[in-house]
Amino acid sequence: MIADLVNSVCRTFGIRHKTISPYHSQSQGLVERFNRTLDSCLKKRSKEEKKNWQHYLPSTAFAYRFIKQATTGQSPFYLLYGYEPNIYSDNSMMRPIDIKDPSFELQLKILTTIHIQHLLNQIREASLKKIEKAQALQVKRLDEKMNNTKKEWKPSFKIGDSVKLYRDSISTSWSAKIDIRSYEDNFAIHEKLKKGTYVIKNISNPEDTKLHLVHGNRLKSCTTPAVKWDKLNDIMTK
Repeated sequence: MIADLVNSVCRTFGIRHKTISPYHSQSQGLVERFNRTLDSCLKKRSKEEKKNWQHYLPSTAFAYRFIKQATTGQSPFYLLYGYEPNIYSDNSMMRPIDIKDPSFELQLKILTTIHIQHLLNQIREASLKKIEKAQALQVKRLDEKMNNTKKEWKPSFKIGDSVKLYRDSISTSWSAKIDIRSYEDNFAIHEKLKKGTYVIKNISNPEDTKLHLVHGNRLKSCTTPAVKWDKLNDIMTK
């Protein structure tokens, strides 16, 4: 099964697998921030190239890796390998090097040893401190923003509450992304889980017997007005 394969890969590479609530991108802000950068790069492709955008992921990722980051002042490629990559224009302008020359191998060994063992480790440590400092500053700014913003937090739902579901799970249609924000059907809270997650059941469509696992951010209370119809006077009364 896929779950067993994922667990095996995590154990092999020492990965700590952390789960999040479905359709709650705020739980993985770092990933979503990179996706936005990747998306902005792919948008610069032509209309024809966008039809096969997956073919351009390697070149787009490579371009991202050798661009110096504002936080560290270094490129991800350099921090990993200790040198900047050579692109086609660099190779065409550089003077040819005779790698068979004995002096070349000696100079490369000396340069690599000194650079990686001393200079690169210092740069990595300095970059890590810069990242930690930037993250602490972001947390501080976010806390200040939340404290200065008057916001009423959505109360948690109870089992049996009637709610509506936000239509953001439609991924098969591009038109859904520009559609008016709306909610669909009436659902009832069937079970309350951890991390703000709920199991809901459709009460508007009897044919939909499937239980849906969603995050509370996609739900809003659905209250039925306490009114009745006065047939004699043909009006609605409370």
